[in-house]
Amino acid sequence: MTAAGLRAASRKLAVGAALGLFTLLITLASGEAFLRGTDLGGLSYFDHARSYHRDALEPDPSGRLRYRHKPGFRARYGRAEVVINSQGLRDEERARAKAPGTFRILVLGDSVPFGWGVPLEQTFTKLMQRDLNAAASSTKFDVINSGVCSWDTRDEVTWFAREGLRYAPDLVLLCFVPNDANTVLAERGAAFSPFAAADAAGGEVGAAIGLLRGSYLARFVHQRAVRPWSDKSDHFNSDSLHWRGCRAWLDRLRQRCLREQLPLVLCGVFSNEGARGRRARARLIEYARETELPFIDCDDFFREVDYRRFVNSPTDSHWNAAGHRRVAEGLGRRLKDDCLLP
Repeated sequence: MTAAGLRAASRKLAVGAALGLFTLLITLASGEAFLRGTDLGGLSYFDHARSYHRDALEPDPSGRLRYRHKPGFRARYGRAEVVINSQGLRDEERARAKAPGTFRILVLGDSVPFGWGVPLEQTFTKLMQRDLNAAASSTKFDVINSGVCSWDTRDEVTWFAREGLRYAPDLVLLCFVPNDANTVLAERGAAFSPFAAADAAGGEVGAAIGLLRGSYLARFVHQRAVRPWSDKSDHFNSDSLHWRGCRAWLDRLRQRCLREQLPLVLCGVFSNEGARGRRARARLIEYARETELPFIDCDDFFREVDYRRFVNSPTDSHWNAAGHRRVAEGLGRRLKDDCLLP
C-alpha cells in the first residue's frame, strides 16, 4: 500500500474510532440521564445513605464505637424524615428512670430497627409498642429503638453496656444481620464513616472513585452484574475470624444480661442475602441452641408471601411500611407465645 493509501486508511480508522467513542459517550450519558430521571430500582438510596453517614453521624469521643448519632439531628432522606432525640436515638424522648408498672423492651441493631426509608411511626419498634399497649390491661410497654445504621454487633454490645442498661430494660432484643460480620474486626476510633476509605483517596484514584460512586449507571451495573457474585458467605464458616468476632461479642452481651438477670432474645434478619444469609442463619441458630437463648427468625414472617412487596426497592432491601407492620405483628406474637412478656 502506498503512503497516500496508508494515510487515507489511518484517517478512516481515526474517524471510525472517534464516531464509535462519540456514540458510546452519548449512549452512556443517555443511560445515566434515564436512570437519574426515573430512579429505576431505587438507585437514589446510595445518595441518601451517603448523606446520612456524612451528616447524621459523628465520631464517638471514647473511641469505643465507630460512630454515633448527633443528638438533635433532623433531616429528610427520600420520603422519610429522620429525627434524632437528645439521647442520640431515633426515638421519642425517653426518661431513663422507668415509671412504675412499665415493661421495657430494648431493641439493639443497625439500620433494621432504625427503620431506614420509613417514618419513625411506621417502624416495627413503634408499631409493636402501640400494639402491646393496645392489648394490655395494666402493664405499660416501652419499646426503645437504639438502632444506628451500619453499626455491627460490637458497636451494639458496647453501647448497651455503656448506655442501654441506664434505661432499665426488662427484655433485650438483638437484631442480627449478615453485615454484622463485615466490620466486627474493624479498628474502633478510626475513620467513622463506611465511605471514609473512598473519601480519603486522592488524585486520579480519588477522582475515579468519586465518578463511579456518583454514577447511577455504575450503580445499576454493580447491582445487576457485580453484587450477585460478591459473596461474603465465608465470613460465616465456623472457623472464620469474622464469625468468631461476632460470637465473642454475642458472648459478652449474653454474660452481661445474665449478670443483670435480663432475658435476651436473638432476632435474625437474613432475607435477600443468598448464600451468606443462609450460612449466617445456620451459625446464629447453632449459637442460640448452644447457649439456650431464644431465637426468632424474622424470615418466618414472610414465608408465604412475595418478599419483594415488603422492601423499599430492588436496590434498598430494608423493610417498607408493610414489612415493618408484618414484623411488628410477628415479633409481638412470638414474644407472647414464648412467655417473654407479662
